[in-house]
Amino acid sequence: MGSKSTKASDVLWIPRRMHRSPAFRKLTSTAILVYLEFKFRCQYARAGTRGKWHHVNNNQLIFTYAEAVKRFGMARSTFRNCIDQLVKLGFIDIYHHGGGMFNDCSKYGISDRWENYGKEQFIKKTRLKDTRKLGFTEKGWDKITGRKRKPQSMISIT
Repeated sequence: MGSKSTKASDVLWIPRRMHRSPAFRKLTSTAILVYLEFKFRCQYARAGTRGKWHHVNNNQLIFTYAEAVKRFGMARSTFRNCIDQLVKLGFIDIYHHGGGMFNDCSKYGISDRWENYGKEQFIKKTRLKDTRKLGFTEKGWDKITGRKRKPQSMISIT
């Protein structure tokens, strides 16, 4: 049994100061798994031969609700709560708010705002609520679906 060599693409790391930060300690275990998946999707490149590593695709990271459900068996509400928590504590930022009805995915980026969590200089952010009024509404339902609603039953339990 020899030891396998580890390629750089097989390694996923987080800084020790992150692991010991107050923000990281507030994350739920599921939010940590979601964060690690975001980190896994990052591509890195080195500036020159001895330069510092940097994200190549930051602000372009895609992790859809459908993928969280199908691949990881996560409820949509759990995934949404993880995203909310990661944004609130400064681990990720949302750079593009997508809309599932149009196959438009949200795009995320890894953030280092967590380093200032609990300090005066911490920049607070939250996931924006969707105000586009997409989907079915009470008024436009029959026009969108091309069907008529069934009349409401007048029978009630008293």
